[in-house]
Amino acid sequence: MKYAAFFKTHKWDDLIERQYFRFKESIVTGDVFILYDITSSNPPDYLENVIAINSNEIEEFGLVERGGFWYNGDYGAIIGFLKKADYDFYVFSEYDVGVFNSIENIIERMNEEEIDIIGESINDEFWIHTGQAQPYYPEIKIEKSLFCIGFYSRAALACLYRRRLL
Repeated sequence: MKYAAFFKTHKWDDLIERQYFRFKESIVTGDVFILYDITSSNPPDYLENVIAINSNEIEEFGLVERGGFWYNGDYGAIIGFLKKADYDFYVFSEYDVGVFNSIENIIERMNEEEIDIIGESINDEFWIHTGQAQPYYPEIKIEKSLFCIGFYSRAALACLYRRRLL
């Protein structure tokens, strides 16, 4: 079982760098990447394992510009997956998320229990992004979720990408 862990950011400063190293410490056997949105800024030259993404790539990958690049949690995950498609599981964590548990244990449990996706459920009846999801998921109930940190199987990301292409 192989997994990739992506630290998502669109800027870099001392605080974000500290967060990155905390995130990196929670990864034991996975490969760690910085998924850096270069739409409005570039990463420092000294960073390693940077995967640059930008809002222009949305259309290059067949995705529709709808609701903004950064606010569609699945867009960064899909593009990261397409750029690094040889993993069984994927973790995407935004720069302002604190990781206090073992990511390794979560991935192992996903593998053992055949879990495809983990995110934070949102219980609000009104959710501004429902309309953006409906064209892609009309026949199923849309589960409102927040993916500031999200865990995905390869199958889940492939499915999300296929649905977004419809």
